[in-house]
Amino acid sequence: MARWPEQVSEAFDRKIEALRANEALYDLADQFRRGNLVGILRILANEPRVLRVLPRRLARHLSYQAHRIKHGAQGR
Repeated sequence: MARWPEQVSEAFDRKIEALRANEALYDLADQFRRGNLVGILRILANEPRVLRVLPRRLARHLSYQAHRIKHGAQGR
């Protein structure tokens, strides 16, 4: 059976890790909207990668929203 080159295998691993982080972030956002503190803490305890990704994602999102407001975009 043929093996993937090491570079391709590493790229797949990074992509899968990013997808898992996205799923955890979506679950975290859902718990936040519901005001479920226990659910938020459970996700953070079970998915420590979220703590690495969350600050960067928040900074990008807030920057994007500020840019939209500055240039007169309508709210959604």
